[in-house]
Amino acid sequence: MCRRANGANKAVKKLFKIFFISLVFTISAATGTFARTDSEVINSLAGKNIGVQTGSTLEAIAPHIIKNPVLSYYPTNPDGLMALHAGKIDAMLIDEPILRYFNALSDNPVRVIVSNDYSEYLATAFQKNAAGEKLRDEYNDFLNSVEKEGKLQELKDKWVNRPGDNPEIFDYENLPDINGQMVIATEPFFAPFQYMSGNRLAGYEIELVAEFCRRSGYKPVFKIVTFDGIITGLATGAYDMAAAGLAITGERELSVNFSEPIYINHAAIAVIDNAAAAAGATDQGNRLVNSFYRNFIQEDRWKLFVDGALVTLIIMLASITAGTVLGFGVYLLTRTGRKAAVTITNLCKSVIQAFPMVVLLMILYYVVFAHSGFSSVAVSIIGFTLTFACAMHGMLISGERAVDPGQAEAAYSLGYGNSKAFFRFILPQSAVHFLPAYEDEVINHIKATAVVGYISVVDLTKAGDIIRGRTYDAIMPLAAVSVIYALMSLAMRQVIRAAARRVDTKNRTEAVILKGLEISCPPGNICTAGTNRSESGKDRKPILDIRHLKKQFETSVILSDVSAEIYDGNVIAVIGPSGTGKSTFIRCLNLLNTPTSGQIFLDGEEITAEGYEPVRVRRKVGMVFQQFNLFNHLTVLENAIIPQMDILGRSRQEACDIAVNNLKRVGLEDRLLRYPDALSGGQKQRAAIAGTLSMNPEVILLDEPTSALDPSLVGEVEFIISELAREGHTMVIVTHEMNLVRSVANRVFFMTDGGIYEDGTPDQIFNQPQGEKTAQVVFNFRHIEAQLNHNIESYIETVSRAANFCSILGLSRACIYRVQLVIEELGLHVVLPKFPEGSGIHLVLETSDKDDTLKITMKYKPLQNDILLEMKDEDRMISDMLQYAVRDIRVDEEGLTALVVK
Repeated sequence: MCRRANGANKAVKKLFKIFFISLVFTISAATGTFARTDSEVINSLAGKNIGVQTGSTLEAIAPHIIKNPVLSYYPTNPDGLMALHAGKIDAMLIDEPILRYFNALSDNPVRVIVSNDYSEYLATAFQKNAAGEKLRDEYNDFLNSVEKEGKLQELKDKWVNRPGDNPEIFDYENLPDINGQMVIATEPFFAPFQYMSGNRLAGYEIELVAEFCRRSGYKPVFKIVTFDGIITGLATGAYDMAAAGLAITGERELSVNFSEPIYINHAAIAVIDNAAAAAGATDQGNRLVNSFYRNFIQEDRWKLFVDGALVTLIIMLASITAGTVLGFGVYLLTRTGRKAAVTITNLCKSVIQAFPMVVLLMILYYVVFAHSGFSSVAVSIIGFTLTFACAMHGMLISGERAVDPGQAEAAYSLGYGNSKAFFRFILPQSAVHFLPAYEDEVINHIKATAVVGYISVVDLTKAGDIIRGRTYDAIMPLAAVSVIYALMSLAMRQVIRAAARRVDTKNRTEAVILKGLEISCPPGNICTAGTNRSESGKDRKPILDIRHLKKQFETSVILSDVSAEIYDGNVIAVIGPSGTGKSTFIRCLNLLNTPTSGQIFLDGEEITAEGYEPVRVRRKVGMVFQQFNLFNHLTVLENAIIPQMDILGRSRQEACDIAVNNLKRVGLEDRLLRYPDALSGGQKQRAAIAGTLSMNPEVILLDEPTSALDPSLVGEVEFIISELAREGHTMVIVTHEMNLVRSVANRVFFMTDGGIYEDGTPDQIFNQPQGEKTAQVVFNFRHIEAQLNHNIESYIETVSRAANFCSILGLSRACIYRVQLVIEELGLHVVLPKFPEGSGIHLVLETSDKDDTLKITMKYKPLQNDILLEMKDEDRMISDMLQYAVRDIRVDEEGLTALVVK
């Protein structure tokens, strides 16, 4: 029994021992107490993601150390180590001294696995030319000397072999300039060989090169360059030598001369080791405090941030300002359409925009300005100025395209030259359109400056990289850089938005608009009005004398041979089919269109003579456009004031008095401070007429002044034009409104085939036309035909054509409604249902000056019975509506005819 108990106890003890050992083993494995061997770790990395620095020799070594590695490239070793800690890669292949240095400083040490089978020789590099060879030989002699003296080993011990120390930096900045300067390229991300301590370079190779300069009488000038740009800079002669921990390779020896080796380096693998990580782990709060101290306070590293931010600010502000000015200047040269300027500009833009910003900077720095003496900051400003100028040029083009072309025409018609019209009217409006894009471009531009480190500029981003390379801290330097960039962007955004608010004239208050003005209407009519001259005016010289006028656009002849005389007091209506050159004709009268040949005389002076300034004729011949063409960024009052001040030289108050008087004449005294987009079409046209009157023109040209208006608004504009005619203003009106022609004009030019086919009084043209073409067109003015069938689209089209026909005739809205009612109720609901699908009614609308009715005829194959007598009881409402709409309805052999009162 006792023996069994003892046996049981032994079994329990054995099981407990096995459990305890297993637990300890598990915990130890989890914490890395029983770490895997180096060989096991290397074998486990087969086929895994391995990081290497871009351009380093470790890329070629990696497959010999790790089986089938998947390489990820990082611009600096600190970037790769950050990726390793973030779990983006499984290991990082780095030079052994760098890893030793990292572990000595970091709160997150890594496991270092050294590969002694693969070594590389680090050396200082020189230009691949005779001068470079001579300098290399001097440097090799120096290396032999310091090695014999024991100085070389002393420097290795000082900087490399004791990575936890903080050695005193050699004072290289105050070395005398005896034999000239020595420009040295370096990248401070290769501690302990090169790194930044505070805002000064330090490290083994830095002091080695500085000692060489001291002994040889050179003054060292260090240039901080990205690793990618070092070989390029040496090859192009930008630098005399490179102290960048470069490994000697056959490929590199084709581009540079290497010195004797200054260090034998071994490759090492960095992996995350749980035990090492646990040993280095500290309290999160303490880590944050320590991180802030290391990145900002220790070695006064905040100064590097400040210096970098100032460099970024200088590059940003200088390039944005210069780029804006350059882009604007080029835009002014090209907007006039000069072929040479446009071609050269487009070619330059294509070249500049074809290169990524980094490539463009490197070409400018290492090739174009390699021997110019320009600093890297100056080259950066040039590069970013060019790219911003290209963007600015494009934004200005887009901004002007967003402005209605009629704005420029309106300015030209008032007597403004191209340049003054642009700055006064086009640019303020286009700025509202392109400034939002300008704001975005500026923000993108600020962020793009982060690449200037490729040409040895220590900007804000580079300063953050340098500090990361020293502290191996990912978060704090990046956060600081991000915050500073965000503040710069926010400040620039606010400045541009403030400028945009000032540029947008619609943000002004009434007090600002009326500052210094007294709004009142002087007694009497201060506008120059006509004097009710005789109708023919044959006893006087013509105001306008047109002789054999011709206008051709490319191969299309618009005006073939136009001759006419226009006298003071004439109100001439220009009518005719569309496309016969009516608008082109009156645009030639004030040279908005330059005649191809022929002559035009204004008050006896030939305005088509070579060298005649178009602005002179436009000050005497005013223009009212079909689309109004008011200046959208100015109030109604300013539209009438500013041209008087600029063109006629009137004082602001005098111009205001005249403008107010004319705006009251056209019924807009309560709309003085409204902007055009707040007016109806009729109000816009009346404001345009008031503005033209304020310029006191001798002749007023009106290009289809009512065609863009709703039919309900036509009457108010026709009334104003009638008043001007009654006062004796000389006017030439292009119109399709026959009612306006009859009520206003005392002469009519009927144009067809590019010429004036017939010239006569309205009564003669409409009632006794002399020419066959005139008679036909006049008939068409009074007559339209349409087809009405069972298709609803056909009905809508027919009603629309009928309404438009009535509008051209100047008929009232009530008449238009009655016509639509007849077509719908009588045609669609009474007559058409009597016929089968597929058939239809031929509809004819006709008018005559002899009575006050409009005849609507519905022609169809006659039915056996009177269709009106067969209307059913449920159609009685239709019959009642028709009694309201028509004067008479009758049926004959042609069909059904209804007479509608005009």
